[in-house]
Amino acid sequence: MSKNRFVDNGDGTISDSLTQLMWMKNDSFLDLLKFLSYRAAVKYLTKKNEESFAGYVDWRLPNKREAHSLFDKDKALIDKYDMIIRYLD
Repeated sequence: MSKNRFVDNGDGTISDSLTQLMWMKNDSFLDLLKFLSYRAAVKYLTKKNEESFAGYVDWRLPNKREAHSLFDKDKALIDKYDMIIRYLD
């Protein structure tokens, strides 16, 4: 993947040049310091849309292909305990 694939927009969002999607820079865990159920995630998104986060009101959960596009098995993924999460074939 290109090093310039993700561009910080400076407003709490990241643009993805590969998929042409815009992502929130922080996920719900970074904002709330807890994992969310599906129902709670929908409520979180509703709140972000009501707040017009970064000037947008159409935030949604990614579909499976969109979420998978963020995964790069050649990059280290660190969990909240600073431990490396390993990819297993």
